[in-house]
Amino acid sequence: MSTDQLIVKLRYTKSQREMIEKIVNMESVVAREDVTEGQPIRDNKQDIAPSKLSLVKEKLLRIHRYLRRVNDDEKNTECLRIIPRVLQPENEKLEAANNELIRDVDKNEAEISELREEVGRIRDNESKLEEITNSLETSRNSTDKALNVLTSLKKKDNTYRERVLALKKDLKACKTERDEALANLDRQTESFENEHNTLIEENAKLKGTLTSFKRKLDDVMEDVEDATANKKSYGLGFICFGKVLSRRVLMLLALTVILVKGLATLV
Repeated sequence: MSTDQLIVKLRYTKSQREMIEKIVNMESVVAREDVTEGQPIRDNKQDIAPSKLSLVKEKLLRIHRYLRRVNDDEKNTECLRIIPRVLQPENEKLEAANNELIRDVDKNEAEISELREEVGRIRDNESKLEEITNSLETSRNSTDKALNVLTSLKKKDNTYRERVLALKKDLKACKTERDEALANLDRQTESFENEHNTLIEENAKLKGTLTSFKRKLDDVMEDVEDATANKKSYGLGFICFGKVLSRRVLMLLALTVILVKGLATLV
């Protein structure tokens, strides 16, 4: 608590005031005599002898000293007697005010303590708020990155969808071509089967013809062998028969070659 300068207004009775005024007047007289080195104020018209003047001066000095001591003692005593009575109410008021100030100080200290705690909580909240702000900033950056990725994926998805639509169109065209190819293949297969059946029938006929030719060839070969065995007895007749036989053999051989080629083609 700071120390303030207090102005105290003294209250006293009429007799006490007169006594104080006398003391003040006496002090002023003594002070003037001290300034004039103990010489009282005199009238220039008076004629005082030097010897008497010195004696009077010495006595006055003694009186002044005594009165000064008496006045100082009385003044101090009176002041000491008056001041406690005057200052006691003020002291009580000051004590009450001091107690009130002490209570105010205690209250203010409690409020300051609460304010310090509140400031601590505010600082903690500021720290948490800063962390949340940083987290939100990081989250915003992550969100921006995710948004960019999502935008890129959407673009790719649109591209893929366009490609899928194009592929669907191509697939539809391919299916149409496949169906047409299958239809053509069915027709060609049917035609090939018909041709195959025809070739099988022709092959069977050729096999029958070849069998007949083989029998005929065997008969001719037997005739040739018989002719060779009896050539000496037949003479010129054999020569003529040999020419005829050679022609038949050549014809059979030609037919055999044709049949073999036909069979190879069928296989």
